[in-house]
Amino acid sequence: MTALIDFGPYLCRLAVLPSLRCLMIGEGQAGEAEFVAHAVCQKEGDRLFVVHRWPDVATEQRFRERLARFGEKVAVRATEAPVSWIAKPVPYQRELAGGLHFIYVDARAMNAMEIACRSDQAWDRLRPDGVMVWRDYLHPRRGDIKKAVDQVLKDRPHRVVFKNGYLGVASG
Repeated sequence: MTALIDFGPYLCRLAVLPSLRCLMIGEGQAGEAEFVAHAVCQKEGDRLFVVHRWPDVATEQRFRERLARFGEKVAVRATEAPVSWIAKPVPYQRELAGGLHFIYVDARAMNAMEIACRSDQAWDRLRPDGVMVWRDYLHPRRGDIKKAVDQVLKDRPHRVVFKNGYLGVASG
């Protein structure tokens, strides 16, 4: 969780935007989702969309309980295939139409193909001024994360906002 603090100041700068829209894709880390929700769900109209898969029902329940205090500002969806949800976000289609300000991908919980596919489709939902973050981009034993993310970014205009184990890039 320490590395989250490294992009915490960026989240705080985002928090001043009206109707902030953020997405987290991952494996159900309640502490990370709680940290992001606390940073970005400050005002009326702010929303955090969380798409996770959990190893068991008890873990999912604990996750949902920790985020319950944010009420409707946090929408949690359990799924085995977050990719299809991103491609066709039927329940939140209207709210996501303007794009996402911030996307967090918990890459350590995915294989290279999942990282590339989910990142590719999520990037298409990113606003022109939005930022996307990948966890464990520089993990010493997971070179596949860096390779998959670099492939996704190869032909997309972007600028690196920070690189400290995590990679944060701004679109455009």
